[in-house]
Amino acid sequence: MDMILGIGGVELLKELGVKRWIQFAGHRSPETNKIFKKAGIAISANYSSEETGPIAFECSEFPGSYHVAISNVVVETDDSLTAVVDGETLSRVLITHLHSYATPLIRYDIGDFAKLSQSCGCGHDGPTLSNIYGRAKQFIYFPDGRYVSFYFEAKDIQSRVECSEYQIHQRDTETIIIQIGGREILSEEEENALIKFIKYKTGGDFNVEVRPVLQIDWHDNPKQLGFTSACG
Repeated sequence: MDMILGIGGVELLKELGVKRWIQFAGHRSPETNKIFKKAGIAISANYSSEETGPIAFECSEFPGSYHVAISNVVVETDDSLTAVVDGETLSRVLITHLHSYATPLIRYDIGDFAKLSQSCGCGHDGPTLSNIYGRAKQFIYFPDGRYVSFYFEAKDIQSRVECSEYQIHQRDTETIIIQIGGREILSEEEENALIKFIKYKTGGDFNVEVRPVLQIDWHDNPKQLGFTSACG
């Protein structure tokens, strides 16, 4: 979505006849919500996992709040392991699928963090998740055991280097690799700008390797995630 907005803005979506945008749960800035609302395009998200299918659906009145699909799953949170994201203390999300006909009921730790409430501000009287952050691979891990959320937009990369695609990968607790697609070489200025950006966003002194490639090898992963971590 960020890349489409960066290419043609919301006007491109209007030209394409888009009336509603449904995304999988993930960070969406308030500015993005305002842009879509002004353009008359509805935007919301579904929250699901491969293990259980649908987990929750974003409230149309309160963006960022998700009504739990109680007919499909039981959602709990584990407060023994928490993470602080944007000033909110979030707990690990535990999911139990209610339709495991051929196997025992299994409680999954799917690696996400969120806040669980028993109602929503819209008046919905039922379990509601907010501040969903995950999967765990969306965190930067430090050598001392700390981890922090790592969120960025496509424009953060494209404003520093011209490219057709990109991927940021934390190989270990000391090394972050940035692949820049569609380029054979980068200027020293471009490399330094990317390294400076990573160190600013993480607040850590990581070894940052910048690798220009003609095409990124996504290993047949259809999601083509902009950031992954091997530490989570």
